[in-house]
Amino acid sequence: MSDINIRECYKTLNVSPDASDEEISRAFKKLAMKYHPDKNRDRIEWANKIMSGINSAYSSIMSYRFTSKEPEFMKKYTDRDEYSKHRKQQEEFASELYRESLIQQFVSYREETKDNLYRYFQFNLNNLARREDVMNKSVFREIANSLKVNYHKISVLMQKTDDTELVEHFSVFSSMIFNFYKASECLNILDSYSNVVDVEAYKYYIAGEDMLHQSHKEIFYSRHNRGRFYQTDAHENALKSEHYFSQVLEKFPDSSWAIEADIKLNYVYSLLRYLKLFFSE
Repeated sequence: MSDINIRECYKTLNVSPDASDEEISRAFKKLAMKYHPDKNRDRIEWANKIMSGINSAYSSIMSYRFTSKEPEFMKKYTDRDEYSKHRKQQEEFASELYRESLIQQFVSYREETKDNLYRYFQFNLNNLARREDVMNKSVFREIANSLKVNYHKISVLMQKTDDTELVEHFSVFSSMIFNFYKASECLNILDSYSNVVDVEAYKYYIAGEDMLHQSHKEIFYSRHNRGRFYQTDAHENALKSEHYFSQVLEKFPDSSWAIEADIKLNYVYSLLRYLKLFFSE
């Protein structure tokens, strides 16, 4: 997304580009409470259009911040001299040794990420009410920042190799990280509606949410606690969630849940790719 479009998104939420993530979330909630269809029952179509713009602006800003704004200490890894140095090392050392080094780096980033995803479910941060707790809010931001850092570190690894197998692993895992973060930032404002379209859309959406939660909780949390992975259940639940979110987009494309359903659907796709690649080897 271009900087121009991002500037328009900030204007839509009436916040400064320098605003913190929490300030942006508060601005989103404030606007959503004002323009949500449930608050404008005499202008449902108008409210749905306004809410779609607000949802899109919020999602675009948070995604842009996650992928485009690297942490300060990461800059040293991406300047031209540093990249040239790594390319030179690649030529000087045996290719297999270099490849092993990349794998070890990736494994360390992957394990740190998995630890943070475990913490996400350990603290029940999928529950937005719990996330508003002062301590939990801090934990969520720590997790989000760690995911962001490792996303960029893995992106750097992809610049260091032309090995198609490694690039695939790096790409699938970083895509899963990004889409998990984006899905976790979906802020459901209301769960009760008076218009038929949103009532029906919500039924499909919440069913997809339930299936998705069972799937990725099994992958990142439950299996570690019991010492056994119910992979078939995780896969089947992911497929069920794919069905429900797809139904929201197909049957109710104009509902206020369409944007969030699309975000969650993209996460499901990346989760399925992650399951297929990392758990079939």
